[in-house]
Amino acid sequence: MWGGRIFVQLGGCGEKKVFDKSMITALLPKIKGKIQELAVSHATSRVIQTCVRFCKPEEREAIFAELRPHALEMARNTYAHFLVNKMLVQGNEQQKGQLLSTLRRNVVPLLRHPCGSSVIEQAYQSADSVQQMDLVAEFYAPEFQLFKDALPAKCSSLKDIMAEVPPLKKGSILQHLTLSLQPIVEKGIVDHSIVHRVISEYFTVCTRRMMKEVVEQLAGPLLVRMIHTKDGAFVGSTCVAAGSVKERKKIIKGMKGHVVKICLDKYGHLIIMRILDVVDDTKLVGKIVISEIMKELKTVAMDRHGKHVLLHILAPRVKRYFSPDILGWLQPFDLPSDPQESACHRDEENDTGAGGANTVRSSEDAANGKAGEGNGQDSVMKEAEVGDPQKNGKKRKKSRAEESGAGDEGNQAEDGKGSAKKKEPKGKKRKKGTGEESDDDDGEDEGAEDDEKDWELGVSKKDPELRRLELLRYGGLAKKLVELCEEHAEEMLKDKFAADIIFEVANGGLGGVMWKCGSLSLQGLKETIAGLAAMSKTGDASAEEEKKGSMKKTPNLAKIMMSGGGDAQKSQGPKGADDPILEHYFASRTLRRLVMECQLPPSGTASNEEPFPAVLWRTALAGRCKELVQGHSAKVVASLLSCPHEETKAAAMKELKPLIDSGALDQFKQFFESGGDGDGTPS
Repeated sequence: MWGGRIFVQLGGCGEKKVFDKSMITALLPKIKGKIQELAVSHATSRVIQTCVRFCKPEEREAIFAELRPHALEMARNTYAHFLVNKMLVQGNEQQKGQLLSTLRRNVVPLLRHPCGSSVIEQAYQSADSVQQMDLVAEFYAPEFQLFKDALPAKCSSLKDIMAEVPPLKKGSILQHLTLSLQPIVEKGIVDHSIVHRVISEYFTVCTRRMMKEVVEQLAGPLLVRMIHTKDGAFVGSTCVAAGSVKERKKIIKGMKGHVVKICLDKYGHLIIMRILDVVDDTKLVGKIVISEIMKELKTVAMDRHGKHVLLHILAPRVKRYFSPDILGWLQPFDLPSDPQESACHRDEENDTGAGGANTVRSSEDAANGKAGEGNGQDSVMKEAEVGDPQKNGKKRKKSRAEESGAGDEGNQAEDGKGSAKKKEPKGKKRKKGTGEESDDDDGEDEGAEDDEKDWELGVSKKDPELRRLELLRYGGLAKKLVELCEEHAEEMLKDKFAADIIFEVANGGLGGVMWKCGSLSLQGLKETIAGLAAMSKTGDASAEEEKKGSMKKTPNLAKIMMSGGGDAQKSQGPKGADDPILEHYFASRTLRRLVMECQLPPSGTASNEEPFPAVLWRTALAGRCKELVQGHSAKVVASLLSCPHEETKAAAMKELKPLIDSGALDQFKQFFESGGDGDGTPS
């Protein structure tokens, strides 16, 4: 009880916590020599933490000197481990280095401890890159724990270490890493970033069998706790890509209730993109992922990370939207394989017979021979020694890159006969042990053989175009996107992130996917956008008259403005939120793109729709070009010179010709003809 009273007297309670530093100075001499004893008590631990945080540097040094020999013991204590964390945060570089030296050779055991794991995580977060590598290296080999100089110079990852050490050492490193990591994964201690890094590096060098064991343990809610870090997101993405059918379903079901939060996460949204990329069971994806996104569609669309999820359906892998890092993340995943497994899988693909049996035996003999010579060497390195499978009369399976590059031909069976598989009806699931599908809601009973094949490939078998259509159709996602864009058109056009969403929706998506979703018309959305552009850019008394006239021309716009939806001027938006559409930076860029990159509906779908340039010209620009050739609106007018719709371009040229002759559009015309978008940035 007296510890609590001291904490109150120090100022640690109340709304305004003002700590009395003079009392700390008076208290420290009285507890000298007993600080460690007080640190492990539930009543006085926070008193010592307060002293460490607010005392003078020389007083903090005295506390560190007394507690440093007991740091390892305190790290395992329920109350004292908070003090160790505080010392790691408040200490200077020298003090942190001394604490890290005390924790050395105990990183792996402490990570398996419920209290000690948080200390190691804090140590990892407080350390620099070299110190972080020293902590992680204790997973790799015993000598890295005992001898600091045993780590090869300039190695920043396990892959670098494997490239430097002798071949005979690689197998023992992999074995030691597996034994160190397994108890941590089994206990579910996967919240810490140091564990995420270790598992991610493990995935870069381990074999298929080792990876499969980890994927089986992580599949489910456990994985959701990891994807908030870059390394954790890589682990999650790898588990989705390399997981079997059942494991992928466990991962998706583990995200239930957290999908929107994951979509808005800096790294978590990459896992959702990977799921949309490779999971064939679009009904399950729609039931859990798409349905939760639809509940907060606006939030996702207007978020800097969430928009990537929607854009991955509307316009996958478009370099304008996705950075090289994200595109590299989504590249086909190459699974490492064990030589014996490879031989068995190759044998299953061919007809049984003496020739096939001899081939398997020769492959197994080669693998076993190398294993004997290698003395436990990493099987990833052995794989190259098995030999070319084509020399053994075996047909090599296509990689994912080859399948994706083959387009529709990727649906053909690779059984040596070249026969194409029939497309199954939409909404069905594969039956057990066959390529057919069943009506089971969750599809839990796929055969083990299918699971193994899916895991071996680690890729999707469904045509990407078909998957996009099914995802957009599920629950009416495509229709909801159109309704969202119509209701919040002005707000989305002026938003840096949502502008890309409204562009893709109004333009039909990559390959016109929006029109292929069924009886879906984008004419209303085009009219709404053009009606907003028709409003006066001057803000004078004629603005209200133009606004009313635009509403009469576009009923959807009138409905939206009366309901208050999409009116960005009513809210405290970012700088420029009150600018008219034609004068707003992001909105004008989106209008220019819609003019210059307009798509026509594919044949047989919504053939009566007007192209957006025609709608914009008819509603907002006709007769106004002369007054609009200034500011951002001039770039919208100049974009008509690069309009792919010839009828609109011809009609606009009659009004634009005097402006071109006068030179009013020269600076924009030359840039558009060179492939830009009118403001010095590439289109």
